[in-house]
Amino acid sequence: ARQAGIKLSFVASIQLTGPEPFSPLCTPAHFMNLARKRHQPVKNFLMDNKVVAGIGNIYANEILFAAALHPLRQVNTLEEGDWQRLIPLMQQILTQAIDCGGSTISDFINASGESGYFQLHFLVYGRKNQPCQRCGTPIEKMQIGGRASYFCPRCQVTRCLPLLTSRLQWHPQLIQQDITLLQSLTTPTTFH
Repeated sequence: ARQAGIKLSFVASIQLTGPEPFSPLCTPAHFMNLARKRHQPVKNFLMDNKVVAGIGNIYANEILFAAALHPLRQVNTLEEGDWQRLIPLMQQILTQAIDCGGSTISDFINASGESGYFQLHFLVYGRKNQPCQRCGTPIEKMQIGGRASYFCPRCQVTRCLPLLTSRLQWHPQLIQQDITLLQSLTTPTTFH
C-alpha cells in the first residue's frame, strides 16, 4: 500500500509539470492559453515548471535577452509573434547549453567529473555593468521573484511604444537609433 501511495504521488507530480521545452506541445497557443489570465512577469512564467519544465533562472535570463523581452513584462501582454520568436530561441539556447555540458557557476561537476562551459556564452547573466553585446548599454541587474535578473534596458524594453514616446519628449535625435535597434531585434539572434 505504501508503494502504491508513492507511485500515485509520483504520477501526480508528473501531471503537474508542463511540457518539456522541445516537446511539440510547446507552442504559441500553449503559452498564450496559460498566460491569458496571468498577471506576472514573463520571467516568472517561464520558470514555472507547471508551464514548461526545466527553465531555470540562468536560462530564463538568456532566453528573454535573445527574444528582446524585458523580464518584468507582463506575460499576458505577449502576442503570438512574441511566442513564435521566443520558443525557437528557447530551444536554441537550451540545445547549446546541453552541448556545452550546462553552466558551471561555482563548483558544479557532472556525473563524469566534468564542469559545463555554457557560462562562457552568457550574453546577460552575471554581466551587470558590462556592455550589452548588441548595443553597448550597460547590463542591469534586479531581483524578480527573489532571483537575480539581468537585462539590457535598451534592447529589452517592456513595450516598444513607450520607449519611442519617452525619447520623443526629451531626445528627438535618439528616435532613429531606437527604430534601427527595434528593427535589428526582429532578426533572430544566432548563437555560436
